[in-house]
Amino acid sequence: MLTLVNRAVSTIAFLLFILIAAAPAHAQGNALAWGFNAYGQLGNGTTTGSSVPVQVFPGLSGVVGVAGGFYHSLAVKSDGTVWTWGSNTFGALGNGATADGRLPGQVTGVSGVVRVAGGVYHCIAAKSDGTVWSWGFNSSGQLGNGATTDSYVPVPVIGLSGVVQVAAGWQHSLAVKSNGTVWAWGLNNSGELGNGTTTNSSVPVKVTGLTGVVRVAGGRYHSLAVKSDGTVWAWGSNSYGELGNGTTISSRVPVQVTGLTGVVEVGGSHLHHSLAVKSDGSVWAWGLNDSGQLGNGTTISSSVPVHVTDISGAVGVAGGYGHSVALKIDGTVWAWGSNAQGQLGNGTTTNSTVPVHVPGVLGAVGVAAGYGHNLVSPPVADAVPLPTTPIALTATAGYAQVSLSWDASTGAAWYYILRSTTPGGPYEFSRYYVYETTYTDVAVTNGVAYYYVVVGVNSSGQSGYSNEDSATPIQPPPPPAPTGLIATSGDTLVSLSWSASAWAERYHIYRSTTPSGPYTNVTFGDVFGTSYIDYGDWIGNEYDGYYVDPLQNGVSYYYVVVAVNAAGRSGYSNEAGATPMAPLPPDAPTGLTATAGDATVSLSWDASAGATGYYIKRATTSGGPYNYGYYTNGTSYVDYGDWNIDDYGEWYVIPLQNGVTYYYVVVAVNSGDQSGYSNEANATPTGPPPAPTGLTASAGDSQVGLTWSASSGATGYRVKRATNSGGPYTVVGSTIGTGYTDTGLSNGATYYYVVSAVIGEVESSNSNEASATPVAPSPPAAPTGLTATGGTKKITLKWTQSSTPGVTENRIYRSTVSAGPFNLKATISATTTYVDTSLKVGVIYYYRVTAIRSGMESAYSNKASAKAR
Repeated sequence: MLTLVNRAVSTIAFLLFILIAAAPAHAQGNALAWGFNAYGQLGNGTTTGSSVPVQVFPGLSGVVGVAGGFYHSLAVKSDGTVWTWGSNTFGALGNGATADGRLPGQVTGVSGVVRVAGGVYHCIAAKSDGTVWSWGFNSSGQLGNGATTDSYVPVPVIGLSGVVQVAAGWQHSLAVKSNGTVWAWGLNNSGELGNGTTTNSSVPVKVTGLTGVVRVAGGRYHSLAVKSDGTVWAWGSNSYGELGNGTTISSRVPVQVTGLTGVVEVGGSHLHHSLAVKSDGSVWAWGLNDSGQLGNGTTISSSVPVHVTDISGAVGVAGGYGHSVALKIDGTVWAWGSNAQGQLGNGTTTNSTVPVHVPGVLGAVGVAAGYGHNLVSPPVADAVPLPTTPIALTATAGYAQVSLSWDASTGAAWYYILRSTTPGGPYEFSRYYVYETTYTDVAVTNGVAYYYVVVGVNSSGQSGYSNEDSATPIQPPPPPAPTGLIATSGDTLVSLSWSASAWAERYHIYRSTTPSGPYTNVTFGDVFGTSYIDYGDWIGNEYDGYYVDPLQNGVSYYYVVVAVNAAGRSGYSNEAGATPMAPLPPDAPTGLTATAGDATVSLSWDASAGATGYYIKRATTSGGPYNYGYYTNGTSYVDYGDWNIDDYGEWYVIPLQNGVTYYYVVVAVNSGDQSGYSNEANATPTGPPPAPTGLTASAGDSQVGLTWSASSGATGYRVKRATNSGGPYTVVGSTIGTGYTDTGLSNGATYYYVVSAVIGEVESSNSNEASATPVAPSPPAAPTGLTATGGTKKITLKWTQSSTPGVTENRIYRSTVSAGPFNLKATISATTTYVDTSLKVGVIYYYRVTAIRSGMESAYSNKASAKAR
């Protein structure tokens, strides 16, 4: 969106920076910030806003990249640590706390970071090992760790590796992998995850259909991507045209931004606009423009890209909440749009619909935007050695492309590709952020010679130019004729398919009613795939509209296909013919069942082969006559009764009558005909039974037992539970009796229950509510009154049983020493006597007794002793 860590672009500005005679406004390695500062997001120890750049706390040196969240800021240092300041709502600062920070503080437990991004209250960091970490707000799963619980410290994003760039939206996150795929997670209400759904995801999901992506950016509720061919793609919310495709229709999958090519960088915003930088250094913008954030001198929103006025040599952009900011290759910064917080940095609070220069910023190499503040980072002196110059660059021509390869540059983190149409330059950027030692340039024109050099880049700067090599993309010959044409009959149509023709860019379809022609081109425009459905002839014009005159069933049609490219056309393919035919009538449906409801009947049946839809027919007498005839294209239907229209033209339903038996059949139809009747099924709608009464709940160990009074006519009951009195309730079981035991509960928690009665699918209202709190059982009370009486080689024990109900066993303990220890002698069923036999004469024996209930043992009884004789 929100943020931009422009470490690659920054190195160009670094080379220019060292040539500037005037001293920069900040020390090397220290960041600058300006604008809104209510939460300390400027990082200068205050909460006072500034309409001119101020230095982030001087102790924060070695900064190589910056990013802006909504009310907080981030920086990456050359040692791979991350520092944050500003609002700490939901743990956005990643320091294990929630207190705001007016000065930069280090993020806990993450190192080796190369890129960061900030969302509204969450942050993302990409490490040099290709993994991604995140922290802060997580209500929509934007941290990507499989949960929706906030985290005050970094947590790893699940399942991501090989990541080379990250971006953040309002409550969603994005990542680009080294293979050019894009992954997204978090909020998806507007389709901002790009996977064809509006379902949030707490783990990364792959964005549909995007490959070859080199950069991404996040907007408020939309996302952007740049592909290696310089095109821009967008998805998500489009209320103000922020997708740039000429509409205001949101999209759950990527759509191409209209008319933009040669793009090297994109930027989202905290509101509803988008930005792009082309390889010629121009800046383009689209979407909401109420504060002039599109920079074209107006406040008129645009659903297609418009050229930002008076900006050239740009290498980076970022969007805030109604304002925009750009970094130029000379290290200067320019801003436009809303300025209520001084975020344009020109010493005023006046909005501007065109870019204004931010004074006092020289040698900037990274730029970022928050809600109402901006940040820039300067170059870092001697952070790492400059990369060596790439060598052995080779350029190989292809059809509408040039393939490049070179030997790796020592110390390079990535590469820039520079191109010219003149030997020796001047060169312009063809592609930033190339991480491999190969690249294919597809933004070329056949027949034009292109001259290339490659530059190695790292956080300290860039290498010298590689050797120059050139190639001229070739124009292919006309394509050969397509082969393998097949024609398949349909109802007033013919489906065609064929094998692809080498070098073909598109195809034309020709048709005849006579074998071998003459043929007529029936293609309404070009066909770019290898299949086509001929529905007939398009009739009309652009003023009156078009319609299709369909093919005629029973007439044979003959087809050939021609392949086309810029060099010419192929000959005809093989001829293929087909005769459209109306389909045979479908089979009669089977398996019809009818289930009664309250003044309704629910029907279902098995699908009928060849059917495109079904008619429902009803009678009040078995065997008919049937009427009704409502249509559905599914295999189920709910009959609510007969539709009617009142005197005011409003439709209403006359419901089915409870107690009346209705008989149904179903007929399958297609464009050819209709089937016979299905089997007949019947049902008798019935009103709901009375609600059960007298519900009681009894607590047990991890369970609650329920009982209630029977409901007249009920065939079963549904048991519903809640953790709050009054619900909401969830069905936890069903039964045909008037009792139920709910198990697996947590002891100590109170559960609230209601029960409803059912007749078939008709359900009563809920019973009275009853509650209970399961409790863990306690040990039973100890037996009392133990006595011991000696006999011949035996001792008889008697006691009073434990006063706790439910005792199932007693245990007898014995010792020959009064003080013990006592050893278990016997476990017996619950009783009050025991005879210990085979004892030694003259020895005194000491006894204790315990009681057992639910596996729990009581304390010892009193001690008793006796001597056998």
